[in-house]
Amino acid sequence: MTEKKNGPRSKSNILDTFLMATDLKFEFEMNKPLNEMFTKNIQNLAEVLNSKVGLSVLAIITENEEIADAFYSQYLQPRRTDSKVLLQAGINRGESFI
Repeated sequence: MTEKKNGPRSKSNILDTFLMATDLKFEFEMNKPLNEMFTKNIQNLAEVLNSKVGLSVLAIITENEEIADAFYSQYLQPRRTDSKVLLQAGINRGESFI
């Protein structure tokens, strides 16, 4: 039996593709200035979310709670944690983000 093009596995594959694509684009280098790292990563996020796969993921997470949960736990939560660590490192160095 073949799966429909927009079935659950296809939606999961789109999320997997998004995660692979973004894994290469986002990095937090603790030795670089805080402002530079946040600016770079926010620009990368905007670029990725406006790509075909990013727009597909955004559409899917609005209609599929399981994929939305996976997006949060596999994408948003780890970056949020990384951001907190980066922010604290910058604060410890006396940097200002404003």
